[in-house]
Amino acid sequence: MKFFSLLVALILFVALMTPVSVGQVNHKPLFRFRVPVMVPYIPTQPLRFFVSAYDPDGDTLTYTWKINARIVQTGPDSSYLLMPSDLQYPLTKVTCIFSDPFGLADSTYWSRLGPDVYVEEHTAPTAVALVQNFPNPFNPSTIIRFRLPSIAHVKLEIYNAIGTQVASIIDADQRAGTHEITWKPVISSGTYFCRLTVGSNVLVRKMILIK
Repeated sequence: MKFFSLLVALILFVALMTPVSVGQVNHKPLFRFRVPVMVPYIPTQPLRFFVSAYDPDGDTLTYTWKINARIVQTGPDSSYLLMPSDLQYPLTKVTCIFSDPFGLADSTYWSRLGPDVYVEEHTAPTAVALVQNFPNPFNPSTIIRFRLPSIAHVKLEIYNAIGTQVASIIDADQRAGTHEITWKPVISSGTYFCRLTVGSNVLVRKMILIK
């Protein structure tokens, strides 16, 4: 009987001294960036959407793409090619949901109703404006748009992150209306700033070049 009591005590001692293993906590997928940053117009040509995301636990993500509320693609592909044939009904929202194998998910979306969406104007501009370049981040080229309410002398310049001018795109009088320039730089990757100067108006937009 004494031996049995000692055996039970030994088993309890070993059990108490053995560390308890805690299961690994699963983390939510994290969003990096998307391309395009905005939807500038209803596309008449195929337009590719891309989402960069990752799982902190190293699990493979599943990407679910929706047009409005309709699922159009599900799988490991982090990009979706929007075809003009998909636009036989009003396009209001493109959504990408990225999820891990355990159901944790995050999402991003493009909406023509959002504040970062460029809407083509059919009336004369009422103020000087510099639209965010598209796409952004970009490679190898990007589109820069600006608007003028009247004829004016325009300077459109590009600066790097330390304030050095790397390009002078426009330095001349320009007509009233919306202007569009395609910029294809031959400089290294990095953060740049597009500066529009019209009289006393100075407007700046941040651009990211990825090569």
